[in-house]
Amino acid sequence: MDIFTLFRAVLKCLPARMAYRITAWLAELPPRVRPTDSDKKLLKEGQAFTFGGEDRKRYAWSFGSGPLVICMHGWGGLGAHMIPLAKKIAEKGFLVVVFDVTGHGYSTSMRVAFRDFSRDLKALTDQLDREVYALVGHSAGALCMMASRELEGISAKKYVCISAPIRPYPPLIVMRKKLHTPEKMIEKYSTYLAQQFEHPWEKIPEKAFSPEENSDLIILHDTTDKFVAHDDADTIHRIWPRSTVIKTSGNTHRNIIWSSEVMDRVASFIQV
Repeated sequence: MDIFTLFRAVLKCLPARMAYRITAWLAELPPRVRPTDSDKKLLKEGQAFTFGGEDRKRYAWSFGSGPLVICMHGWGGLGAHMIPLAKKIAEKGFLVVVFDVTGHGYSTSMRVAFRDFSRDLKALTDQLDREVYALVGHSAGALCMMASRELEGISAKKYVCISAPIRPYPPLIVMRKKLHTPEKMIEKYSTYLAQQFEHPWEKIPEKAFSPEENSDLIILHDTTDKFVAHDDADTIHRIWPRSTVIKTSGNTHRNIIWSSEVMDRVASFIQV
């Protein structure tokens, strides 16, 4: 019996309110992802530092020198996962910073929420205290990065969204498939997620991806991604018509950030 089968059996026996609370608690457990030996080797190539204070210390690493570029991983990812792309960008003459979001890697926490991504990005930019030239985000990191413009007052000249969902819906897919969560609970949890973006669920895309007159956006998705629909790229493009859409094929949701084609496209977009 796997863990999801066990939880499904337990949840069926509980009152609806308690079952919802447990389901929501499960959804915010920090991903059990720790740096591998290969990840640690990559991290040693960067300049390590912390931000956010002793009460909520988060870990970051910088590469290169020049205008500031920040790369943010997705839910269940690590700052180390963004290093190959960060190094590619740094080669073009940029200072590139990667970091572990709250509840990921070395930035440990008992719980993690989507809002932690934008708050961590704000704390990082406050400490760096310099203009951000470009922001690069993968998956949930891309969505929250774009939402942080309104939520936290963060801005950049260039934005890169890789496999960005238009809403924080991936956890709902897991709840449906793995926990067989009733639709009423799904709707309730969707409302809770929307509150973290300070907009109703249906308004999140147009608010998170609202265009900026003097900034550029590139959107990269893979047509074989089974986690985030590649049609989301088209939705974002309709919201930000001047954006550029690049679609690849044959990359998994996570592996797209290590695709040589994607890394070259991103580095070239930022350099121009």
